[in-house]
Amino acid sequence: MTIEEQRLNDTLYVKVIGKLDTNTSPDLENFLNKHFLNVNINLVHNLILDLSEVPYISSAGLRVVIYVYKTTLAKADKGLTFEIRNPSDFCMQVFETIGATAFLKITV
Repeated sequence: MTIEEQRLNDTLYVKVIGKLDTNTSPDLENFLNKHFLNVNINLVHNLILDLSEVPYISSAGLRVVIYVYKTTLAKADKGLTFEIRNPSDFCMQVFETIGATAFLKITV
């Protein structure tokens, strides 16, 4: 798995490339903690997670997505937002199957 990042103003755009599974999800979680969830919120308010090149997401990968969602929701009063962009067909199918499309902000 590769993580590409780009910052525009107060938005962190993160593109994940490769499988998001038991072996790789800790790397994504650590990255997001370091660069978004545990930083000075005056610098970064918005996270856009691009999953267009994630051919497979396991329950470990889902756990990271849900963790980021819940943490962002808990800090919404401080202006944090989280959005998933362009999920691969596999990721979207998994989100739909578990009912996550009801609460995750997903832009296709």
